[in-house]
Amino acid sequence: AYAPGCTNSAAFNYDSTADIDDDSCCYIGGCTDSTAFNFNPDACHDDGSCIAVALGCMDAGAFNYDSSANIDDGSCCDTAGCMDSTAFNYNEDACYNDGTCIEVIEGCIDLSALNYNATANTDNDSCCFISGCTDPSACNYNSNACLDDGGCESLASIPANTSDLGIIFDCNNNCINDSDEDGVCDELELLGCTDDGNLLVTNGDQYDSPYPGSPACNYDLLATDDDNSCFYPSDIYDCDGVCQVDTDDDGICDQLEVGGCLDETACNYNPDATDNDNSCYNNDLGCGCDIPAALEGYDCEGNCLADTDGDGVCDALEVVGCEDNTACNYDSSATDSGDCSYAIEYYDCDNVCLNDQDGDGVCDELELLGCTDSSASNYDSSATDDDGSCSYVVFGCTDSNYAEYDSSATDDDGSCISLIGCVNSNYYEYNSNVVVSDPETCESKIGDANGDDSVNLTDLFLVLDNWLEVSDIGVNGDVNQDGIINLTDLFDVLDNWLQ
Repeated sequence: AYAPGCTNSAAFNYDSTADIDDDSCCYIGGCTDSTAFNFNPDACHDDGSCIAVALGCMDAGAFNYDSSANIDDGSCCDTAGCMDSTAFNYNEDACYNDGTCIEVIEGCIDLSALNYNATANTDNDSCCFISGCTDPSACNYNSNACLDDGGCESLASIPANTSDLGIIFDCNNNCINDSDEDGVCDELELLGCTDDGNLLVTNGDQYDSPYPGSPACNYDLLATDDDNSCFYPSDIYDCDGVCQVDTDDDGICDQLEVGGCLDETACNYNPDATDNDNSCYNNDLGCGCDIPAALEGYDCEGNCLADTDGDGVCDALEVVGCEDNTACNYDSSATDSGDCSYAIEYYDCDNVCLNDQDGDGVCDELELLGCTDSSASNYDSSATDDDGSCSYVVFGCTDSNYAEYDSSATDDDGSCISLIGCVNSNYYEYNSNVVVSDPETCESKIGDANGDDSVNLTDLFLVLDNWLEVSDIGVNGDVNQDGIINLTDLFDVLDNWLQ
């Protein structure tokens, strides 16, 4: 067999099965990976000596010298220092971090400042040279001070503000809140009546007193703000609520006296009257003053004297009767239920049919349909309306398979003699008892499986194709119409072959 290959046993790729040398022998071994550090383009046999490329700094004097590198990548660094740009001693020329970074500490670095910070290395313009109170709410606040000396004097330390009312005065002992500008702090105001008979002071405004020379009944010497509560003696009452004038000493001021009838039994008694004016009178017409006597069965208030069933109709005025408006004896004036009588179903109260279309006196709903002819065989004595169903006896032949058949006959009289049917023995319908031949009754030719009126190979194959299968009657080769294709069907075909 033809087997080309290297036939030199000294070659790396010697093939002992080759019978023809194809000049493919390889004699140079080395690294054949072009991506390796020691790739040999002349090698044709990879000897497993490939070394991976290792980029890095190959300068032993550099800070980042890499002893494992075999190709210098130009990354050698010869400047060390702090490389953190946020550090105090950041060196932008450094390429090697030597761990010398110092954290930036901001503060005042002026030794003469009040807030000199010995740990700070970066000045933040915070140096302060003036001390004092730096609380804007304090009375001795110094806006120029930048260092609080702890000597602030608060509003709470002012003697005038040491009461339970809290802080109500400013640093100059002036009211912080004085809505009406009366020199009295709002928190110290006392509401009340300020009219002493000379002036009425209300919310800082002054008005003439309505009663000059006389103070208000509830004048309050200690009040600082008028609350409009002042009240004064009137033409009727003094400050103590006593009548200015009470001629009859009944405790009712003359101006408030009301004349009228004080007799509670009189028709014109006035419960609001305070003085009797001799106007009392009596006129009882049966149900009181000027009120006529009550109607029969009622009291003076219009209520029934007796209403046993509580229907609002007095017992004396009750009318017993039928209250059902569908009843024949309905009484529209009845107030108490009595016996009711009703029409019989399908009739009115006069015993006349509600519906009687034929006017025979029998209500439509009670009509009974049937044969009303007594001579008919199906006469119905209970029928009220004839429905045309009457039937009569007619004797004759009632079997349509005989020549003597009478379609009008109702009862068979034994006259059926001449049987009609198929007299051709080549058909399954053949009947030897037939007297009158009817070719149309000969429908299924014996052995004719496909119904083409001829027995041939088509019928034979149809039987054989469906051999021993159960089928619908008369189809798929069931020539004898027994529901199964078997020898009987086959013999019927063969016995009547080509007929």
